[in-house]
Amino acid sequence: MRRRIEKDSRARVSKMTFINRLKKDYQLQEKPAAKVEFKQWISSDVMRNKWKAEKVGNHSAEMFSIVTTDAKRQKRFYTQNDFAKFVESAQNKIRVSDSATAVDKLYEMFVERSLVDLEEGQLDTKHPEFAKLMREFRDGNLLYELMDKKVWKRAIIDSMGLKKFFADNSSKYQWNERAEAAIITCSTQDIAKKYVAIADTANIYTLEKNLKNGKVQDAKIEVRTFERGQSPNSPTLDAMTTWKKGVSGPIAEKDGKFSVVKIIQVMPAAPKKLEEARGFVIADFQGLLEKNWLTELRAKYPVKIDQAVLKSIYRK
Repeated sequence: MRRRIEKDSRARVSKMTFINRLKKDYQLQEKPAAKVEFKQWISSDVMRNKWKAEKVGNHSAEMFSIVTTDAKRQKRFYTQNDFAKFVESAQNKIRVSDSATAVDKLYEMFVERSLVDLEEGQLDTKHPEFAKLMREFRDGNLLYELMDKKVWKRAIIDSMGLKKFFADNSSKYQWNERAEAAIITCSTQDIAKKYVAIADTANIYTLEKNLKNGKVQDAKIEVRTFERGQSPNSPTLDAMTTWKKGVSGPIAEKDGKFSVVKIIQVMPAAPKKLEEARGFVIADFQGLLEKNWLTELRAKYPVKIDQAVLKSIYRK
């Protein structure tokens, strides 16, 4: 859709309005005689993308000039040599039947490109809002790089620091009571009742293998370790006040499905190992690094708040 819009004649009108404004803003002054002279160096090679800028030789007559809009008001000149280099690089972008027309179209493109390049280079001086946005973008990138170096990446690279932080705060990283359990999900309550009896007598791991390899197809099974309060897919498991090895929970219904729970083994609350809590430890370690870094910055660059000015903001 974007390509179709760009090719539409109405898009060209909008572009030309923009280019004409730039011609006026930058005081475009053209030297038509220089373009006429340039045509004598253009051959049919330009239609085959084989024309070389060296054919212009040392001819460097001015073709047009534009004036910057900043305080310096510098006048920039564009010569036949400049245009020759542009023709060599852009000749593959035109489709014309003769070399003279090729020069006209490429010259038009050269003027437009020169004006747009100058406009892009002066956006921050012509448009204060854009300059502010660019400063915010630059400052945001600098802050990101600093945070990455001082906090985020450092927390991952500093393995010794991470281990010490974990050792000093290990009581914060604890497992709740856990249970390795099998959850058997069935489409009807009658099928679920059948699996209550099966779960009490069968080897759960054999049952899991048979259900997953398709030998039995009337139910689905999930066998894994659940933490107390962290098993939203099994309301029955969290509803069981006491977890005990070998116990099956009552049939539970959720979203039209019926599930049976079989507890294989129970693990009491215990401290987590660093590898088990690494994500949480890194996040907390990053928080400590950021806090310490900000403390260093405040010590190095003291901040003084003018309370009178601050309070004046809230006055009506």
